[in-house]
Amino acid sequence: MKRNAKTDFRRKVIVAVALSVYSGQRKLSGITRFFNERLPREEDKWNLDILHGHDALTEAAMRRAIREGVAGLILLDYPSEATIRLVARSGIPCVVETAGGSGGAGGSPAKPRVVSIAGEPPTPRQNVVRIVCDAQELAREAAQNLVVRQAFASFGYVGTPEGESWSRERGAFFQEALAARGRACSSFQLRRGELGAWLAALPRPAAICAANDSTARAVADAVLAQNLRIPDDIAILGIDDDPMFCLGAAPAISSVVQDFESCGYQAAEALQRLMDGDSSGPTLLRYGARGVSIRESTLSSSPHAIFVQKALDWIDANACRYIGAADVATALGVSRRILDLRFRELLRTTVHAVLRERRLEEVKRLLTGTDMTVGRITEQCGFTSVGHLKNLFRRTFGCSMRDWRKAARTRP
Repeated sequence: MKRNAKTDFRRKVIVAVALSVYSGQRKLSGITRFFNERLPREEDKWNLDILHGHDALTEAAMRRAIREGVAGLILLDYPSEATIRLVARSGIPCVVETAGGSGGAGGSPAKPRVVSIAGEPPTPRQNVVRIVCDAQELAREAAQNLVVRQAFASFGYVGTPEGESWSRERGAFFQEALAARGRACSSFQLRRGELGAWLAALPRPAAICAANDSTARAVADAVLAQNLRIPDDIAILGIDDDPMFCLGAAPAISSVVQDFESCGYQAAEALQRLMDGDSSGPTLLRYGARGVSIRESTLSSSPHAIFVQKALDWIDANACRYIGAADVATALGVSRRILDLRFRELLRTTVHAVLRERRLEEVKRLLTGTDMTVGRITEQCGFTSVGHLKNLFRRTFGCSMRDWRKAARTRP
């Protein structure tokens, strides 16, 4: 007797992600990690249909998914504005990645009955959550890492040949982060025939941040073609930490680690919430950096630079505890005077200022990505008083924590 096939009652979810590239593979890994941690029962997991590559992410594919009654969509391959409007009008729960906070792929849904992903106020019938890469955090990591490597005579940023908005945005934030540390930075849009001459003219030793790892590889080729040394004459730092570009180069290229896995995890978490009928969460999510992979292209032999980097690593891991500069010195086994001296020499700032900066960055992250109360954020970030944190936040950023949260969740 013929057996009937078992009916699959799991939610059908379409995931559009570029699995041919490293970033897409890590994003899918984040979605899988969400399954394993948050949906342990097999019957709760989704029935996934994966669209491979940007060419598959078409309006026709979305219309077909809507007709077939898909339960949710995760679009992590920068869909077109028309595709996003189509999904928004359908009412289907959707998480969409766009190219950044200041614009790029994607746009604003046309119908007022759904949440805007480009600045309009959210409505009770929200069905779209947007996720973006935090370019400012990537740039801050890059600037901080290069500043402590050694006393560079100059800094530069090299953008992509196409000059996309995300590349320009990273460059602007990198220059801003260096300016905050008293350093100037020149910039160059990649043109291979002219790159070598620009690099050779920089005062040396120089430090270069590239828009991404493929651009960093082009910079490395140009440096070597000029018979210059990496990193002694020019240190190079990429962004993304793509093994194909970073490990395939000689010398291997250091890179800011973009937390692609967090992108996938947050997207899955947000979609689960939307499919469960909960539209009260954030409408804008961010993912950023997860440290720097140090390789030969920036590896410094300076003992002072190595010491300061160890101190920064310890601060990153412990900043939101109730600690001060004396605790950092104790952890590193040096006097407070030596610790302060090294920070002033290389960073042109104090340990106290770095601790405060790290804590405020975490405050901003929690304001943007969670519904945590100000009181809870105060405790979570190592501040002793709600009033002190509120005053410090306003002095530093020029607005209240409440206004920051509101603007961060709705700004384009």
